[in-house]
Amino acid sequence: MNVFYQFLRKKWLLFLFLFFIIIRIIIALRIPLFAQGNAGADDYLYIVYAKSLLAGHWLGSFNSLTLVKSISFSLFLVINYALGIPYRLALILYYLFSVTVLSYSIYKVSQKKVLSYILFIFLLYSPIMLHQENIQKIYRGGVLISSTILVIGAFIGLYASIRERKIKIIFWSILSSISLPFFYYLKEDSIWLMPFVVILSISSIITVIISKSQNFKDLSLHLLLIVLPIFSLTMVSLFYKNMNYKYYDEYTITDRSGTYYKDFLHDLLVIQESEKYQSNIWISKSAVDKAENYSPTLRKFSDQLNNSFTNYSTGQRIEYPGDMIFWKFRDTFSTLYLHKNGIYANNFYKKVHNELLHAFNTGKLKKSNRFYLSQVSQGLRFSDILWFKNHTANYFNTMISYKYNKLSVNEATGSFNQLLNMSELTHSTIIWPGTINTFFSKKSAIFVSFIQTHITKFYQSISKIVFIIGSIGILLLLLQILLQLLNKNYHLLPLLIVIFSMLPSAFALFIGVEWFSRFLSIKKFYDYISCAIPIMQTLEIIGCFFTFTFIINFFRGKKVKDLE
Repeated sequence: MNVFYQFLRKKWLLFLFLFFIIIRIIIALRIPLFAQGNAGADDYLYIVYAKSLLAGHWLGSFNSLTLVKSISFSLFLVINYALGIPYRLALILYYLFSVTVLSYSIYKVSQKKVLSYILFIFLLYSPIMLHQENIQKIYRGGVLISSTILVIGAFIGLYASIRERKIKIIFWSILSSISLPFFYYLKEDSIWLMPFVVILSISSIITVIISKSQNFKDLSLHLLLIVLPIFSLTMVSLFYKNMNYKYYDEYTITDRSGTYYKDFLHDLLVIQESEKYQSNIWISKSAVDKAENYSPTLRKFSDQLNNSFTNYSTGQRIEYPGDMIFWKFRDTFSTLYLHKNGIYANNFYKKVHNELLHAFNTGKLKKSNRFYLSQVSQGLRFSDILWFKNHTANYFNTMISYKYNKLSVNEATGSFNQLLNMSELTHSTIIWPGTINTFFSKKSAIFVSFIQTHITKFYQSISKIVFIIGSIGILLLLLQILLQLLNKNYHLLPLLIVIFSMLPSAFALFIGVEWFSRFLSIKKFYDYISCAIPIMQTLEIIGCFFTFTFIINFFRGKKVKDLE
């Protein structure tokens, strides 16, 4: 009878999960895409890359945009195209796989099936994957979120299975080795996740070494499998750089990482400015003028630079906030990119860099006293601590409340050929210009409104209470683990290590995005912080689970006990 009961319970759970999954897939397929063919440096640039890859021409002919983005999202489009899968279906299937991996890996470290079930459902309908930026645009957002979840899940799985059969360790090691490089080259600032990767890898190594059951041969194999993902990332990076060097004579990933364009930008960023300039102006016209005084090479483009900082209609000077000036420089120096490779442009930036470096070294140019977390972003002053104090609460509330989560129905933008390329490459229908009032578009708008009302608003309404309960639960869990450690009980220690490995990466991403996006609207902060949200939600669910575990056991009059 007990076996029969267990069978029925498993069948019931299976059908319940299948129901939630099917509904989620239907939702994904009914939300319309928003094709932006006129986004030549963003959405459509990935289409250009993908078409070039399919034609066997790497990233295409060399121009000012060839080395702007990294390659992974275009590879996703290429694989999707080759398989003949509609983009929206590929996106939701990838997300389902990633969430499944993470939920299972959390079960592996916690041994709590109920926890993994709740986490799966909670992430499955997460608002961040019902957000225009991530699932409606043919852009990297949705793939980036899924890849973040997959990398985290794969590394937790590798850590949790380190004492199990070799075949399981090999599986998790291979999955980590594939997912990490793919994630890393989806965006140009993916280094934020490396604290998690490093901490969990070191924890895995320590676990293997202190295990008395390992002989030398097994120990060597286990250590190799642990470091394989980082080795894989290194090898992929070398291959990627070599391919760029082969086609463009630029041994780099992007022009803001391994070329003299990066050094040129940094030189302009560190030129000392008067305090009167707005904090959201990273490189002012005044800084460029100072650079021209000490760089004859840069001075050759004086007319083009003056024009780029001039409003044609009013004749007045204009300044560019944030990294917008980086894009403007590519236009200003467009003639440098008319050659077949990057040698000419790189030599120009090298000359300018050397001339400015000489001016800095001789004291003719003064450097800012800011601290630069990145060579290609504005530095921090001591007084900026006050800025963080005044704004962090608002940014944090924006993240935990899903305040700017939104879906919409928009006509595609761009030329006919651009939109045709996007439609064909993604095997998807789009809302063509002039068709916003058609039956299909109107029905899509009704459906989108329904999702906003019944799913997004539900998460928004419970967001703060879930965060509070989750935070309390994490603290209670920490207390429980400390008490267990005093009694030499290490049952929940792996879960604690996982939690504390995620926190530094989430914190690094939050601070970095907050500082970078301050010249933009706070809605853009929400777009950029997307990858931190599934990490936050995972910690929330873990915390909520253990909060209710303590409450249930308290009212049962029992000692602290794990739920099965």
